[in-house]
Amino acid sequence: MSLPRTSRQPRIRPVGAWQKIRGFAYGVRQPGLFGEIVIDVASGDALRKLTAGIVEASGLATPKLDAPPGIECARAMAAWAGLLQTRSRIPVVDAPWVRALPAKAGQATIYEILAPYYRPEPTLLALRWVFEACNRMLDKPGALPQQLHYDRLDAALKPMRPRGVNAYSVPLAAYRLGLPLRLTPTGLMVIGTGVHSRWMQSLETDRTSVMGVKLAKHKSYTASALRAAGLPGARHESARDADHAVAIAGRLGYPIVVKPDNLEQGVGVAAGLSNPAEVREAFEAARKLAPIVLVEAHAAGWTHRFTVSHGQVIRVVKRQPGGVTGDGRRTVAQLVDAQADTDLGRARIRLSGKAGVTLDAEALQLLGQAGFSPQSVPDAGRFIRMRRRDNFNAGGTNIDLALDSVHLDNLKLAVDAAMTLRLDLAGIDLIVEDAGVSWLDGGGLICEVNALPQLYAADDDRIYDRILQDVMGSGAARIPVQVDIHPRAPDDSQVQAALRELESRNANALSCRQGIYVDGRKVTSNFQGGFEAAQAVLARPDVRGAVCLLGMEEVLRFGLPVDRCDRIERIEPDDGVRVDEAKMERLERMVAPHIALHEATCRT
Repeated sequence: MSLPRTSRQPRIRPVGAWQKIRGFAYGVRQPGLFGEIVIDVASGDALRKLTAGIVEASGLATPKLDAPPGIECARAMAAWAGLLQTRSRIPVVDAPWVRALPAKAGQATIYEILAPYYRPEPTLLALRWVFEACNRMLDKPGALPQQLHYDRLDAALKPMRPRGVNAYSVPLAAYRLGLPLRLTPTGLMVIGTGVHSRWMQSLETDRTSVMGVKLAKHKSYTASALRAAGLPGARHESARDADHAVAIAGRLGYPIVVKPDNLEQGVGVAAGLSNPAEVREAFEAARKLAPIVLVEAHAAGWTHRFTVSHGQVIRVVKRQPGGVTGDGRRTVAQLVDAQADTDLGRARIRLSGKAGVTLDAEALQLLGQAGFSPQSVPDAGRFIRMRRRDNFNAGGTNIDLALDSVHLDNLKLAVDAAMTLRLDLAGIDLIVEDAGVSWLDGGGLICEVNALPQLYAADDDRIYDRILQDVMGSGAARIPVQVDIHPRAPDDSQVQAALRELESRNANALSCRQGIYVDGRKVTSNFQGGFEAAQAVLARPDVRGAVCLLGMEEVLRFGLPVDRCDRIERIEPDDGVRVDEAKMERLERMVAPHIALHEATCRT
């Protein structure tokens, strides 16, 4: 297929609408947008120059040039769209699929593309942006990357990001580990298939204690449960109003911490308060965020986040609150500006929309208490605290500690705290001066237990690999899956015939539009189609092996229900009606890469 060249249209442009492939096709391990694009560039040299420009602008790896230049160019464009989404924390990880359609002499070539997506909308937006950028490169050779307005695309993609760092990082870990992953419309992640499948949302799993999550949402409940178990939970009181908060502070003794009872990630927390005026101000601010406000005595030391996964501490970080470290040359104001211009500073702005530390009222107050001003020049190595909270969103920095440098008593305390609240995954915030000293000797306080910790593991995303391995266990993540593709939706007689073959095919379940059958019994009502039935059967924990019956048209429309199949069988029509050859060829291209076993074991 080809189109006449015309100077009136963009030289790179889509042909028709994009099709959402909700399942898996062409060997791509994510759902994808399938469509056709025109690349109206005549010479191979021009295509190679455009590909080189894409590589320079995007930071993609230089292609191996083992394919025709048009294929490499189309592949680079689609890969750039995926990379732009990943940089905006939208987890698009797999490589695109590209195929050139035969072109006639003197006409522009059309390319088929399957661009992987996490959600269709951001991928479509990124593809449009890439095509526009490439047309600009063709119109103005040598255009610099900074002229491409990344900030506009990033601003448009920002509302489409998954909520929270975990919702971005868990899918990446699943793909790294080769685990099957399906995202439901509600944001629930189904990882694995059949009896091996697990559900996750953020770091909450299908086995996370609901009661534990409820306890952890309220700091007062958490502290009470910990103290009842003999662990160092915080001691605090609930304040009725600002006067009552000041009275409580007077009894407990300054410095004081004021915080909402039921908010996470340090929202509304004010620590190190040294006088009644600060307590009043902090109480009023916290009361606007939550109905119950706690007043507690300040605990000396640094907050250490212990990440506990299934009974083991897998990560310990020391949280340093927002501030600057002197170098003996620059002023505090200059250090603040320099901090915002680092990779970490830019990441904070990209994630939260603001710098972690600025010279606002809180920073000026803490500077004054420490005897500094924005014009002061701190000694080299001197840390100046400018934030009361130590969370990442408030400018805090996580300093990873080697597990063997942390005292065994502190590791055990974190595991016991998670166990007390019956949490399989938890972030335990322990305040101690030195994590290498036992809390039993040096004192310590658990100020919070987070049932859904955001890890902010920017330098160690592999921590998510460990968590997923703990969630999935040491066994297999997949059940055997076989797909029968019928020329039309299978009828009742074909369903019955397939049911009689289940045992010989090492499966205990069958899915089709007529319903799901498990161990010989129909267990569901009818489905809209075989594809929906297949997705449902692969999420059932009572299925050890599945045969999925699908019609050819729905495979062409939706793809396969799983990224890897043990066997794909194309059922020949029994009424002598010929199947469209073009559709058959496309079907073969779509499904063949997803056969897990050797081709000799498959009848396709």
